[in-house]
Amino acid sequence: MNKTKRITAVALMLMLLTAVLCGCSEGEKTIKSSDGKYQMTVPDSWSDRIEEAGKEVLLSTGNKSDNRFVMVSEVSAESMGELSLEEYLETFTSYFANQVSNFTLGGPEAVTVNGYSGYQTRVSGQTGGEDTTYWITILDYGESVPCLVSWGFTDNAEKAKADLDKVVNTFGPAA
Repeated sequence: MNKTKRITAVALMLMLLTAVLCGCSEGEKTIKSSDGKYQMTVPDSWSDRIEEAGKEVLLSTGNKSDNRFVMVSEVSAESMGELSLEEYLETFTSYFANQVSNFTLGGPEAVTVNGYSGYQTRVSGQTGGEDTTYWITILDYGESVPCLVSWGFTDNAEKAKADLDKVVNTFGPAA
């Protein structure tokens, strides 16, 4: 290898190593819900996907190439009737799980997102022929109950959860 090729190869390796070591993370942006009530911070590579969502969805975002998505809907605390937050999560999850084939459910876990308490559970199964894992989070906002559904492919579920938790944990009232 001649001297120019070696220098070029070393320069390319150094650039790659620098990018890995500095953890050069991509930028972020804030996305607001369609009603202007909520917001969350997502990587710049994520897009607003509200046009693809149903009318009950207030916020929908994700990155198709990374297979990471989050959708937010909401119910009024009054519409839950006498159900506790944990019971509502079970009801919501049961309905949701019936849309997923070969599903397994995780137990509810207490969570806190941006100072708001709630519960989260995991649903794994097949959707559209893909093994997918969903995390359903229900939060107590007093008069309203935001319902966050985040998901990614099951083959890298733990990495997906870590990425999605970063986004979900930015969810809160719009500034």
